[in-house]
Amino acid sequence: MIYPFMGIETSLENIGWFYCFGCVSNVVFCGQGYFLGIWIDDEINVKTVNSLFAMCWMAANGVLSNLTTANWFI
Repeated sequence: MIYPFMGIETSLENIGWFYCFGCVSNVVFCGQGYFLGIWIDDEINVKTVNSLFAMCWMAANGVLSNLTTANWFI
């Protein structure tokens, strides 16, 4: 549903890469959640730290900002 509205050229290769990155992201974030669940005892703190990691990664990988005009810190 989101793919046509992102302005990506619709081709079989691009759709394949889109779904590939989606699946890999799912595995990575599930692994991160399991790791934090083992590392931190309190469930509420795990959710907070996981959200913090997700926000930092979204801000740094170009989802929320353009990498060519991003701040030096990002």
